[in-house]
Amino acid sequence: MQATVTLPTGGRRSLGGFMVVGRGRLKAFDDAALAGIARSGELELIHLHLHSMQNFAGMLKRIGARADSVPAPAGAAPEDGGLGDGAPPVH
Repeated sequence: MQATVTLPTGGRRSLGGFMVVGRGRLKAFDDAALAGIARSGELELIHLHLHSMQNFAGMLKRIGARADSVPAPAGAAPEDGGLGDGAPPVH
């Protein structure tokens, strides 16, 4: 998955390289598959992951606000994916 934040100044930052559980695909599991992931403990982890994703939009806003308030490192362009904090771009 890749997420892109548009800053109030119009600059863009990208965050990528992570995976997300699809709710639709999870709902499509048959009873035996659900029972298997429940017994293995994976269903609990999936539930925690999905709950955590509810905070994703707020996190992107905080990243955008932070990147907008800190000068970009020398040579960094907004479209290069850098977060404006001296950290390398996240892809």
